[in-house]
Amino acid sequence: MKSNAILILVMIAFYYPVVSQAKTPYAGIALPGVPVEITDPSTTKNKVSIKQKTKVVDKKITEAPLVTAPTTSQVARDEIPSRQIIHIIPGVNEIIPVSIGHLNRIVTPFEKPKVKTVSDVSTQVIGNTIYVASDKKRLSTMFITDSDDGSALSITLLPKEIPPRDVTLVIESKTGQVQSRYRSKKALHWEESTPYIDTIKAAFALIAKGSTPPGYTLRHPSSNDKRIQCNQPGFRQILGQVLDGGTYFVQIYKLTNTTNRTQEINETTCYIPSVIAVSSWPHTVLKPMQSTELYIAFNRESSEKEKITRPSLIGENNE
Repeated sequence: MKSNAILILVMIAFYYPVVSQAKTPYAGIALPGVPVEITDPSTTKNKVSIKQKTKVVDKKITEAPLVTAPTTSQVARDEIPSRQIIHIIPGVNEIIPVSIGHLNRIVTPFEKPKVKTVSDVSTQVIGNTIYVASDKKRLSTMFITDSDDGSALSITLLPKEIPPRDVTLVIESKTGQVQSRYRSKKALHWEESTPYIDTIKAAFALIAKGSTPPGYTLRHPSSNDKRIQCNQPGFRQILGQVLDGGTYFVQIYKLTNTTNRTQEINETTCYIPSVIAVSSWPHTVLKPMQSTELYIAFNRESSEKEKITRPSLIGENNE
């Protein structure tokens, strides 16, 4: 009996601490190779099963916003700029995208343009500008004529779902040169009203103020424009704008001092045949990496004569 009582007391003493520990929220019977979640289910209360996790992920995926491919009209809006300068050759039809159902603006090189068309489009001429509108997705061909000398340009309007367009037409010959007979008469009259030196001074003064001389047309440079590089090391020269007038035209460059020292601009290094005047504004002395505008005026007749070449009458096979 005494031995049995001792055995019972020993079993109670051994078992009691284990039971008391099992009542604590994070305790369990540590058995080798058996996870604690098996002996203590309380540890799984805050855990999420694999199936539940999968449902959460699926829910997030289905609730995420869908990214769709751009529509044709969206691509057209991105590819076609609302403002554009188009170099057009007389006798060659030019296709011009325009906004459907909205007013579009076409600036012509003629003083008093006239529109000839049989298409169902609305047109209105104000000065040298034509306002056109079409509510049909149908090509519309028209001729724009000069009321003074009968010159004509051929264009085809292509209505698209794009913003209203502002297009400037610049006439070029097949060699890429702006044709002299299409010069603005307003510009010619302004240029001839004073001696050419005073005219160039007045033109540079207007350009420096952010204006344009009367009758001159501002455009972006084309690949056919001659680039002048002043023979003065240490400067980077980039052609940015061209002002087309009557007898004269002006190229506007961005001039930057690329050295680590202050340099004065030597404008005489920019002179070549056909250049009649050079001026910089607002700086004539540039600090390192400082920039200024450089104006170079050309005589159109001299510039166009430089482009004329004559093939020899005596070839290699001729005697």
